[in-house]
Amino acid sequence: MLRMLMYDPAKGGDARFIAMMKDLIQSHFNKDISTEDLKQIVEKHITKEMDLDGNKKLDWFFDEWVLWNEMPAYRLSTS
Repeated sequence: MLRMLMYDPAKGGDARFIAMMKDLIQSHFNKDISTEDLKQIVEKHITKEMDLDGNKKLDWFFDEWVLWNEMPAYRLSTS
């Protein structure tokens, strides 16, 4: 889902997702990675479209797609 949220055909398709994954790998090379570590890296690469709460945090995404036990529901930005 992160890949799809970051996808931009006008800017190289998966370029943003690949940059985020490279950052994750480089900053945590040979280390265990927690969910919070992943969240911090993804938030460094947040796009305007992903920032639904306008706070440069992805709590909404990680709450629904990672931490909750229920089926996630993506909510579209109203702006």
